[in-house]
Amino acid sequence: MKLVKFSALLLVAIVFTQCGKDAAPVSAPTMLPVDAPLIVRINDAEKFTAFSDSVSLPYVQAIDVAILNKYSNGPWTGALVASGADKFDWIWTFKDTLGQGGSMTENETIYSIDSLYGFKVGSTWTISKKSALLQDLLNQRANGFSLAKDAQFTSLWNSASKADVMNLFIQHKEIEALGGQFFKQDWSWMTHIAAWSEIDLALRKNKLIGTSVSLCPDSAQVFLNTFTGSVRSATLSAFVASSSTYALGMKTDRMDVWLRSFNSYRSQKQRLKPAQRITTEANVDPILFSTTNLTGDFIRVGYGDATICLLPLKTGGSKEVGALLTELSSTTATVDARTSGTLKEKHKFLFSALYGWFFSDLGTPSWTINDEVLAIAPNAQILEVYMSEIGLGKTWDAMEAFDPLSEALNKADHLTFATSLKGFTETAFCPSEQWPGNFNNALLVGSVEVKEALAFGSLTVQSQKEQAISSSYLWSTPLEAPVIAGPFLVKNHRSGVNNVVVQDETNTLYWLNEVGEVQWTKKLDHPVIGPIEQVDLFKNAKYQLVFTTSNQLHCIDLLGRNVEAFPIALPSTTTLGLTVVDYDKNRNYRFLVPCGDRLYNFTSDGKRVEGWKTDASNGTLTQRPFLYQRGGKDYIITSTLEQAFILNRRGESRIKTNALPATANPWALSPSDLPSILRAGDDGELQEQRWDGAVEILEHDVKDLIGLEQQSYGRIYWSNESVTVQSGSNRYNLAIDNRRISSVETYPGGTGVIYCDDNTIHVTLLNEPISSVTQFDGTYAKAGRLTTTGPAVLVIAQGNAVIAYQL
Repeated sequence: MKLVKFSALLLVAIVFTQCGKDAAPVSAPTMLPVDAPLIVRINDAEKFTAFSDSVSLPYVQAIDVAILNKYSNGPWTGALVASGADKFDWIWTFKDTLGQGGSMTENETIYSIDSLYGFKVGSTWTISKKSALLQDLLNQRANGFSLAKDAQFTSLWNSASKADVMNLFIQHKEIEALGGQFFKQDWSWMTHIAAWSEIDLALRKNKLIGTSVSLCPDSAQVFLNTFTGSVRSATLSAFVASSSTYALGMKTDRMDVWLRSFNSYRSQKQRLKPAQRITTEANVDPILFSTTNLTGDFIRVGYGDATICLLPLKTGGSKEVGALLTELSSTTATVDARTSGTLKEKHKFLFSALYGWFFSDLGTPSWTINDEVLAIAPNAQILEVYMSEIGLGKTWDAMEAFDPLSEALNKADHLTFATSLKGFTETAFCPSEQWPGNFNNALLVGSVEVKEALAFGSLTVQSQKEQAISSSYLWSTPLEAPVIAGPFLVKNHRSGVNNVVVQDETNTLYWLNEVGEVQWTKKLDHPVIGPIEQVDLFKNAKYQLVFTTSNQLHCIDLLGRNVEAFPIALPSTTTLGLTVVDYDKNRNYRFLVPCGDRLYNFTSDGKRVEGWKTDASNGTLTQRPFLYQRGGKDYIITSTLEQAFILNRRGESRIKTNALPATANPWALSPSDLPSILRAGDDGELQEQRWDGAVEILEHDVKDLIGLEQQSYGRIYWSNESVTVQSGSNRYNLAIDNRRISSVETYPGGTGVIYCDDNTIHVTLLNEPISSVTQFDGTYAKAGRLTTTGPAVLVIAQGNAVIAYQL
């Protein structure tokens, strides 16, 4: 074959002078390589062009619509084929509807047209950016290889709906490499799902609808052949935590029938005997064990970066399953009335030996079981986080916002799938922080039903109204011991994002990066007291951590190293910690540390501030000081049980204050023309110290008041029963059902973190009268952002784990 070069301009000129007669058109399948994993037929060029222009997804824009429009107005058929190590390129074939094909005077001769290569057969063009791919295709044709001879492909080709925008054809035995190239995903599991699949895609308003059919003849030895009977709907969504990124359901109806069919399939693939060796060594009869204890349903969910598999149980099945797994485990425990454990290394493949690929990627599995479900995960910590969410009733089934996902997962089909596309941003599927256009707040659901040798599927991507989906699990990190201080969000000046610092019961300090990975640990002599603050001591945009233990003032750098001269011994012990002040915003910091009845003041290099009066109070200090600035004056506010003290920069009294009934509750600033500070008394009274020196017990109607804070959007009061927000003349209440509130932490942006005495944490927006409340398990929490443009997160200390959720 010869390669002929000429310019696109010359090609256009020849079009108008060519008068030769074309050969008969050739059908598209003859012009497609036999080893293509993916074939696309675009039936409506105009609609697909509009769709491609509206999105910014690399795997859609890999279809160069501009080039195709240049040579034809459609329809177009493309094959994605390997063009080297880990690379794929398109071959496109179409009829010469724009009249340019007349320039190709010879059939099956490769021409160069600008940056493209192409050949024609009759009035059908075939083009690619790689001439070698076209030469391979011509060689296949010369040797008698053609997709037109593949009966399974041609049957799908002929039956595909040409009325839809496009049709996708998947050749399953070739699909694995495609997942690695475009999505960095392991798609090996798709290889034996079916022989060929065809998907019709239709664009509707705010909706992309796909319907599919897969061929799974016995001769193809494919997984879908294992489904032989019809199935019922099942409430699988009751076991899917609301923070899950996706859920895949599989329903088998009768486990014994499906297992026999599945074992026959595995036998053909030479996988049955290794599986039987594993189950025999574990002394598990697969059919007896499964039919006695399991409902016949399987669930696989994405939870952060981990996979969790769930097996719903028959009534009474938990006892036998728990006893058997206990015998096969290296460690066991009882947590929240659930039996839990981790399988021994020699039994790590038990579940994949029993049920196949559905239980892959679990490492050495940990498991936990209650009366309804057996849950399996790569480690015990992630499993406890997941089951904690289930125990709180935060499931797809229980929350109205998840109804579309729940309904799709529970359908009476053999395979069901549901996800919110929000869970796949900043990944290979969607490299940006959000999906384009209507896909930004979209749900993707699908299902497959097998009948005889055909599998019928449906796929829908539909834009939804804003959902009340309030949180999603991001990551969790186990520590050596339970958390006693933190979490604290701290700036990493190297990466430009926020990280997390915590301390455990062994007094070990941990620095975790934004994805929960431990960067370093540092053993301290004592627990951290009070907050961990950040400073820029050397005024070079490189931050240090500053904090106190009971007897020392510490300053450490980004890598956990002590800054020179630190730690500093405190004159006496502190039970409150430190406050950092920067009076003039020039990074000349002062560190205020209350110790007993004294308030000490240190410079940035750890020296005592000369001239500072340490003994302005008349008793033991009970509140860390805070700074208020007004009219060019500084007001440093601290307190004993009976009396507030308002000091100047020298530690001297700036405003005369008076005694009130004793309480350890902190003061909150109430800015106004005449500022004052307020606090809740031990008897529920509201105490006020005004700037004119007067004190007063104010009237209020909050029953059993225990605390208050002031924010720009209003004043927040709370009792054990409810939270009240007073904003001007507007007032609204929030109750946490059946729980006693112990404290509330408010944020300037409106976020409120409510702590209850049963170690539950409730998060809401306090600046909105009607806002959903999200519940978590844990003892300490911090709300904020890990990246400047990323979503709001809640980082929780729960036992010996640090867990991050997206809010």
